[in-house]
Amino acid sequence: MHRAAWLATAALVGVMVVAGVRQIRILGAEAGPERFPATHLCLDGAPSAWIFARRGCPHCRDHLRALQCSIATLPARERALAVSRLRLVGGAEAPAGVRLFPDSLRTALGVRVTPTTWLVGPDGGVREAWRGARNERAWGRALGFLVGKAAGR
Repeated sequence: MHRAAWLATAALVGVMVVAGVRQIRILGAEAGPERFPATHLCLDGAPSAWIFARRGCPHCRDHLRALQCSIATLPARERALAVSRLRLVGGAEAPAGVRLFPDSLRTALGVRVTPTTWLVGPDGGVREAWRGARNERAWGRALGFLVGKAAGR
């Protein structure tokens, strides 16, 4: 019986090591491509923020809550412009006015970690890619980029 318990423990440790290596590889990969993959949809020639988030994800909820707080600090005209340039991919709750895309697009674009955010320039180049939740200060910079107040890095 002792040997069986030892083998079961060794097998469990082996599975955990393999899972851990896989997770490290995923987290260590680039957060985003150099350019928005044009094969999936056309961009409208304006800067945009693509937010990949899942319903029920606590990190995604924090990420979107910080976004909502940052949106609220903008003057009305800038707020409307910034919100019109936000894209949410996945089933998470979005601030009002944000364009929604199905979670299948996240899968098609190869985004495996949520939340992930791409700040995309008018030319389709990904100016900045975030993996993980960001705070209001980071979102403030991103919203400035969307309304033309910042260069994006």
